[in-house]
Amino acid sequence: MRTSGILVALALSAWNCSEHAEDDVTSDSGASGADAGADSGADAEVSAPTTQDCQESLSGDQPFGRHMAGKVTLYPQFDGSPVGTNFEFDVYFPAGRVYGAPVVIAHRTAFPAPGLATDVRLLDADLGTDVALSVHEQQAWSFDGQLLDGDGGVFGTFSENLADPGTDVANPASGAGTLCPSGPVPLPVIEGGGSFAPTSPIRFVPEVPLDEEQLAVAATCEGAAIDVSVQWVDGAVVIRPVEAFPPNGTVLFDLSGTTDILGRELTLQQDYVPLTTTAVVSDMSFEALLPQGAIATTGDWQVDNGALRLGVGAPTAATAFDAVVALPDAGAFDALRIKASAGDNCTSVRFAVVTQDGHAAEVAVAGPGEEIDVADALAGAGAQWLSVNAGAHPNVQQWGYVPACEVVIEELGYE
Repeated sequence: MRTSGILVALALSAWNCSEHAEDDVTSDSGASGADAGADSGADAEVSAPTTQDCQESLSGDQPFGRHMAGKVTLYPQFDGSPVGTNFEFDVYFPAGRVYGAPVVIAHRTAFPAPGLATDVRLLDADLGTDVALSVHEQQAWSFDGQLLDGDGGVFGTFSENLADPGTDVANPASGAGTLCPSGPVPLPVIEGGGSFAPTSPIRFVPEVPLDEEQLAVAATCEGAAIDVSVQWVDGAVVIRPVEAFPPNGTVLFDLSGTTDILGRELTLQQDYVPLTTTAVVSDMSFEALLPQGAIATTGDWQVDNGALRLGVGAPTAATAFDAVVALPDAGAFDALRIKASAGDNCTSVRFAVVTQDGHAAEVAVAGPGEEIDVADALAGAGAQWLSVNAGAHPNVQQWGYVPACEVVIEELGYE
């Protein structure tokens, strides 16, 4: 969801609204779950709670955010007893909780790609609004309800599939309840790490929604700037090299100047490193064993029956992969031939040849189950690397795994 264009425009507007007076909070309960008793969560009727359900009010005329949490009783649609389940997400008021200003709810999600699931609404005259969120973790869950009027928390229906992720059945359950303020929102930090091939898009997932208008990302290799494109896509910062990251180089990323929707500057705490080769493929027909270090990949590989197989192995939860293959010097040749195929569970596979200085030429793109046999121009002279980027289908939630994406390269050769 592309949200920040709206957020920035609204947050920078002048708010000429009267100050919202904070209501007295007298209840000693932190967060209320659904007291609806009921034969089924989907049919249960629950009276809307008042702001006294929360110990802390949710108000302020300056930018702020709060972590929301509470326990909700879910009633299975089919078999099973009611289950008390903890739910949480973050709520942000980029221009304060004032009439006409935006409110954003957010939570980390894993599928179809890691990112932030968000919902953006505008506050009505009572400082409330409808809100909804859908999150895909090991168990998918969703929320559909309201930000309560005045300084209240959020109330609505929570739904979750209670079936074992390792099965191919579903057991939906739902129930109504309230989430109340329970602490600060996360700091604007990107953590984690990983490895990438020269033509890989790199996905930075922040803990908080960022302001798309304030994305400021720079990439360098050995002090030289790398031309990259930067986008806020599905709750993540996606950096793509315009051509390629120089193979085996030290690539650094600088996101200073990037801010979240509350105006806080982003901190990058990550360890992303290029896939590095230390040898060269000696036999591009793959009839002989390859030198150790000639291939680097985020997945598994093997040479078998005259073919290089990338992404091999049993199905796992992370089957998209990147790989780089160090090729011998092209000499006087001006094209690379590749004969390969993509597995049925690959969404797409991109093959590109890259030179030491980061120039790249796309050789081919294969779709699911597609075979390719093409030759294309090289990116330049001297040492060459084959960069492979393979995408996989999103997680099959009920089965608990992703079918493997395997790429088979039968032959490489210069022409």
